[in-house]
Amino acid sequence: VDAFVVMGSDNAASMGGENLAEMFFTMGGDGLGHLDPSALEDAAKAMDGGDMLHMGADAALGMFETLGGENAATTFTGDQLGGIFGALDPIDIGNTIAPEVLLESTEKMTIEHFANVGGEQAGAMFDALGSDQVLEMGGEQIAGMFSAMQGEQLADLDGATVAEAVVAMGTEHAIDM
Repeated sequence: VDAFVVMGSDNAASMGGENLAEMFFTMGGDGLGHLDPSALEDAAKAMDGGDMLHMGADAALGMFETLGGENAATTFTGDQLGGIFGALDPIDIGNTIAPEVLLESTEKMTIEHFANVGGEQAGAMFDALGSDQVLEMGGEQIAGMFSAMQGEQLADLDGATVAEAVVAMGTEHAIDM
């Protein structure tokens, strides 16, 4: 934490996303909570989704809590959001991240952005939002969420829900999955 503060956000951001992910992993959520939110935001903007994915669940949750979920949803790109959701513990997606923040975040994500979201995390996103809200999202977002899910998560859904999702996403997006 002290090294980050001494470096300043500009110098930290110039380290590159991969190195920032390692630093944030080492700091953990508690360490990130001690940083100035604007400095953390500036540094995080230098990371891509793959970098976010590698910072670990504790750091990902700490980043969300330090920046504020609504701020993170509006600040980060769809790629970054895919990475941070992929890094989160699935339990935190439903319990700590508000459904409104999830919905706003998914609106920025494409099928490609959901590639960093693991099956358990995608299942947790579905559970937190509920099938009604998921089926009202854009076709590409529905396809992305379902493409991230694995057999176990899809098996937890009933056949009617999966069929409704395929219809809601549309043929074009279903093929893109």
